[in-house]
Amino acid sequence: MKIPKIMLVSMLIFGLSFGLGTSNVWAATANDGGSLVTMQQQSSLSIVTAASGGDTTMDFADEASGTDSDTITLNATIVGNAVVVGALSNFVTGAIDAAISFIDIKIDPNSAGLTENGGSGGLDATDLSDSSGAFTTLTTSPTNLVAKAVVAAGAKQTIDATIPFSVKGTLTSAQPAFSGETATITLTVNDA
Repeated sequence: MKIPKIMLVSMLIFGLSFGLGTSNVWAATANDGGSLVTMQQQSSLSIVTAASGGDTTMDFADEASGTDSDTITLNATIVGNAVVVGALSNFVTGAIDAAISFIDIKIDPNSAGLTENGGSGGLDATDLSDSSGAFTTLTTSPTNLVAKAVVAAGAKQTIDATIPFSVKGTLTSAQPAFSGETATITLTVNDA
């Protein structure tokens, strides 16, 4: 028996359309119940200091009591993202590791000279002030150097700034030639 060509072509088209046109797909919706994702940034507050030129030597021009050494600048870079809202009299404190019996190590912060690094919007010079307004003698106990004013919540609770500190030594008694007297100054930024 001879199948007419038209019928064969029709069966082939029907078979292709049936095989392609209908598919056995089963779909279902699945849900894992969701996952809570919490985004946060840990609060941080840090200070890095650098003397102009690194470790430095301060020279005295005279040996008489009351003579000041040359003055150096110590730059303190403060970075923080969760500064407290309330006022702090001890926002930055300073201390020395050991006293030198005949030299007072003195420091004077210049919060008015604060420079913001990488933008503004955080604490600035109007929010900070020198605790004493003059050179302060450092001891082995923390001494308040920079105070912070009350700030609005959220708006000024960040800081990325550099504060210059002037540092000098003052002879407390007449001294003949001396050398090798050292002191390490530590500046600390506080959030409470």
